[in-house]
Amino acid sequence: MRRGQRVAAGAGVAAMVVLAAGLMISKEGIAAWRRSLVVRQLLDPAKRNEAWREVVGWQRYGDGNPHYQLKLYSDQEVREVLACPQPRGKPLFAVFFGDMDTVPSSRNGNFELVRMDGTLLPDPHGWDLAENPFRDLNGDSVLDRVESMTFEFEHDANDEPRCSAAVLHVIPLTESREPTLMVVCGRKGAPQLKWRLRESNRPGVFDVVLEKSGEGKAQDAIKAVYRWSERARAYEGPGGSAAGDFLRVDLDPGARSWSSLDRIEEFARSGTP
Repeated sequence: MRRGQRVAAGAGVAAMVVLAAGLMISKEGIAAWRRSLVVRQLLDPAKRNEAWREVVGWQRYGDGNPHYQLKLYSDQEVREVLACPQPRGKPLFAVFFGDMDTVPSSRNGNFELVRMDGTLLPDPHGWDLAENPFRDLNGDSVLDRVESMTFEFEHDANDEPRCSAAVLHVIPLTESREPTLMVVCGRKGAPQLKWRLRESNRPGVFDVVLEKSGEGKAQDAIKAVYRWSERARAYEGPGGSAAGDFLRVDLDPGARSWSSLDRIEEFARSGTP
């Protein structure tokens, strides 16, 4: 075969590879679009239960191993679906389950997140129970979840923890769900600090306030205030201490991912006789 013929043949093969790759991408794009039509039906109260069964039946998960796999239950009812805007791209859907007559707010309870293409996003830590309604705390349009989680340490023969610590989390409802604020604010045997949201001097932005109930004047009861900094894209506020009333731990990547609970345990143990 002459050199010109070899070049032409090579170019032909390359063109076929590019064409095949294009067809595969186009095929996946069409499939994703078709799945998105089903996912959108979650917003329709008359179709959401059937749509959820189809979405879970696909068993599509993101990269890596999910913390758990979603299952279908015969008595499971989709109660509400909430669109969760993202910093970039299409929104995620928060799918809530349960009986609306037994849940105080229609935006709390057991929930799961799903992408528009039908990819299921189980919570990285299995924390799929919301006790408070989601809301945007810092004006970036991304909904935030504010919850307190209790961590237990050193269980006895009766499986009772010798020490424990309550940790307040502020978690943006994105795919990573990495907390923007984590503060240990209570230990076993001592009153836990209460938290509340307070309107800041910026519209749509809230401060996170920790306070001890029953301490004289309201101002005296405030132990810490965390304010969102647009410049730093983070909460600014006191660090506290392991032996004090509170301890901020979200600046430690290990604590944010729950892969290192050493500082939380130190706080919990500081109140153990």
